[in-house]
Amino acid sequence: MFPAPIALIIGIIALIHLKRRPDLHGAGRAWFGVHVSSLLFAYASFALACVLGVTYVLQFKEIKAKDLGFFYERLPSLQVLDEMNLRAVKIGWLFLTVGLISGAIWATEIQASGDPRVHSMTLADPKIFVAVLCWAVYSFELFAARRIGWGGRRAAYLSAVGFAIVLLNFVPISYFLTKSHNF
Repeated sequence: MFPAPIALIIGIIALIHLKRRPDLHGAGRAWFGVHVSSLLFAYASFALACVLGVTYVLQFKEIKAKDLGFFYERLPSLQVLDEMNLRAVKIGWLFLTVGLISGAIWATEIQASGDPRVHSMTLADPKIFVAVLCWAVYSFELFAARRIGWGGRRAAYLSAVGFAIVLLNFVPISYFLTKSHNF
């Protein structure tokens, strides 16, 4: 519930910016909007999952130390935190998948147009590679939760690692290492 308004606002800003881009035409414009909006929503969900994971670990440490104080009195149970974390990861994974697929379709359409300003968008692009790596981490988290029975601290740590990858992709890679994603 918390990331939805933020993702909606950022998505609206992206769509407004999109209208100012004359180099994006027709269906490419729609795919670009779906791509950006779904990835922003996914990253907001992953941020929430990370916060829930960190909260889970803090609550767990307090219970394990048998020092039921600050966090224990103010936070939901470990089971509730674990379920909320898994739900946030599921939603984020779904939107990340939609974002990656729509980005691939959009890139294919843009490259087919023959625009010389468009750089080749492949897995060799660090931004795309790290986004796929992020998808793999969260896919493993969902697989591990469902098939291996991982939950709790393991899921919390995976959520934190996944969000660290998101942050890596957002800041240093976006600004310093990519050529095709420098909007």
